[in-house]
Amino acid sequence: MVYLFYYKLELGFKGICLATACMFMTRFFMNCGLVLFTGIFETFDDVKLFSKQSTTGYDEQLKLGLNSLAMGVWGWWAFDIFTLIASYMSATIIAAQTILRSIGLITFMLPVGISQACGTLVGNAVGEGRKDKALSYYKTSQLLGFVVSLM
Repeated sequence: MVYLFYYKLELGFKGICLATACMFMTRFFMNCGLVLFTGIFETFDDVKLFSKQSTTGYDEQLKLGLNSLAMGVWGWWAFDIFTLIASYMSATIIAAQTILRSIGLITFMLPVGISQACGTLVGNAVGEGRKDKALSYYKTSQLLGFVVSLM
């Protein structure tokens, strides 16, 4: 999509924005289609949107969620703040910041992908009642995280 919008249609930065928007919309529709039309997800008639179980205990969830949000946002904003600071300096410093930001994002996205996959696999194993399997996934993700950190 970037090649099409940026190079072929010569839309410049707007083309990159359109390509990104198309990617997110495609992911959204693919996920909706997967859930709605494949039938591989279980439905539970006894679980309602507004029940005692689904409308209580929010204080702890909210506290944990806001703490997680703060961690993610400050990590993200740190990249942006340093990029903003570098933009007031020379072209060489801006180029160095761009390279460092790219390296930082690559080293960030690999562990994020590993942790997302591990969280899903550990959750599935716990749901199956397979403690050994969950522990194996956990140890594997820790090892992968350590190897990526070393690299």
